[in-house]
Amino acid sequence: MKKKFIYRTVITKVILSEEPFQYGMILAEVERECEDGMYIGKAYTTKTTILVGKSAVAEIEKLGSTSDFFNMDALGFVLEDNDDDDEVDEFTAPR
Repeated sequence: MKKKFIYRTVITKVILSEEPFQYGMILAEVERECEDGMYIGKAYTTKTTILVGKSAVAEIEKLGSTSDFFNMDALGFVLEDNDDDDEVDEFTAPR
């Protein structure tokens, strides 16, 4: 069986406004405010990490989904054997 890897990317958005930020806004609303509203802002990719196996599954569950979304079992192994490029064996990881 092959373990599957996923990418975890953290994006930070810096916003300036005359009023306090309205927590609970979805990202699309924040972007709309930055383009046409009362905010100015810029997004930065601050970190990308490759997750494999149980750590990938734990992060998926922390975000409220299940490993099935990425075609993985609970240990991070590929559910179906296919030739996707996003699979690795236990000793190989992408660079």
